[in-house]
Amino acid sequence: MAARIGFLRKIWNEGPDARLDTNAGQVRAVWRRWGSPIRWRPTHDTYYLVAALRTGADLPTLGVTQTALLELDAAIRQSRTRMPYGILAGQFCVCPERGEKYLLIDDVRPARAELSDRNFADGLRSELRSLADQAARRGKLLIGWYISGTGDDLRLEAEDLDLHREMFPEAWQVVLLHDNSDGTERAALLRFESMTQRLYASPFFEMLPDGGEAKPDGGDLVTVLTWVNHRADQNPSRRTEEQAPAAREFSKPIPVSYDASPVKEELAPKAAPKRSTVPARRPVAPPPNARLVFINGEIVAFSEEPRETVR
Repeated sequence: MAARIGFLRKIWNEGPDARLDTNAGQVRAVWRRWGSPIRWRPTHDTYYLVAALRTGADLPTLGVTQTALLELDAAIRQSRTRMPYGILAGQFCVCPERGEKYLLIDDVRPARAELSDRNFADGLRSELRSLADQAARRGKLLIGWYISGTGDDLRLEAEDLDLHREMFPEAWQVVLLHDNSDGTERAALLRFESMTQRLYASPFFEMLPDGGEAKPDGGDLVTVLTWVNHRADQNPSRRTEEQAPAAREFSKPIPVSYDASPVKEELAPKAAPKRSTVPARRPVAPPPNARLVFINGEIVAFSEEPRETVR
């Protein structure tokens, strides 16, 4: 019995002060209401049903905000690289109403460096580490990474899987594989199962803005997800272009704050007001046989009259 408890132990501590165990220490949960989200499950890979009977049962639920989904789509569409990639970050949360613990992806950051066949692994490793460090400085939990252009089978090559396991060793961390080479959007959030040494697609939920409530029958429920290989029993409708909120612009450099604490902006000292200038007097040609009139030693007029003394 003791061995079974150890095998099926939770990776977080129970109680109101919940913490997520990581290789770098424990991460404290934040309170965040999740309302009634849209629950998605993959249709191309149902191994998660088997994984849920083993170690997958102990993994926290995955969630993605609608804003993060829109930013992911924008980052991929706006990328000029052959294989767009970046990190997925967020928070370990507890719903104060239900006590449900979950990982929420609410921060998508694309990489700037383009990968080449010659230095693919080293370039990917270096850029992901840099993005992960920036996420930590923003106070975000590194939940995983994404890469697009992997093919419609949504699989990682063996060496890429080794790199994923090296950089994202936690059982709860994910890789999001995406492909739209044939014009159809396919993607999946995958976790690694050490028992079978394989990645499998994981169900997740789409969090509505401000923890909004989803309708039981799907009425008036709008999703931003466009992946054809996922299904939701709530049968939500697709968001139109008019409904979609503006996503972050990724075609330009993104300013990143390296200080998690707010910093009071120091105003630059105001410059002293400039003195009004007097336009220079145009030179005037003296008339013939003119005499100069002086006041305080300065020429102020010309005169053809005999010179008078000015007091």
